[in-house]
This record gives sequence, C-alpha cells and structure tokens, in this order.
Amino acid sequence: MYHYAGNNPVCYSDPNGKFFNVIAAVAGGVIGAGVGAVVAAGTDMQDIFNKVLNCIQNIDPSKIAEKSNELRTTINGIETTVRFYVQNGQVININAFVGYTERAIGNLIQ
Repeated sequence: MYHYAGNNPVCYSDPNGKFFNVIAAVAGGVIGAGVGAVVAAGTDMQDIFNKVLNCIQNIDPSKIAEKSNELRTTINGIETTVRFYVQNGQVININAFVGYTERAIGNLIQ
C-alpha cells in the first residue's frame, strides 16, 4: 500500500501522486504482457494444461527424479519453465510459467 514511500509513509511521501502513477503504469504493462504470453500458449486453461502435461509425459522416465524437477521447453513458440514434483513415482504438483528461470529448482532435465 505504501510502496511508493518504501513502506514508510512517515519518512517518505509523494505529495503530487506522480510516482504512484508511474508504478501503476509499469505494473499494468508487465501484467498485460504476461497475460498475452499465456493466452498465446493455448486456447484456454485446459489446452495449456494439456500441453504442459504432454511435455512431462514425453520426458525419458530415467531423467525424472523423486521430488522437484524442472524442464525448460517451448510451447507454441513461447519459452516456458515447467516445474513438477514427483512422489512415489507420481506427479503430484505442476507449475508452469512464461520464460526460463535463471536457476533451477531441483533436478534440471536437459
């Protein structure tokens, strides 16, 4: 709420409100770009999920570790990071997002 003032509205202020408008414009642009990229990955949420699941199913099982795994792939020309958690040989959690991460979480599948 007080991000414009470093979360300290007592010591810092934005008397004319212009700094907040800059933050809102930048945030709106970033959110809009992210939503556009996700929509380009598929026709709807189920379609995107199926594409992500297909990526996981096509991995050589010997490369998948118990616990955290990360796959960097491309879906409809969009760089995508897929993270999934395996327990007792079953995928129990999947996360996917636009772009490649700078560092892998868990087992990076090449």
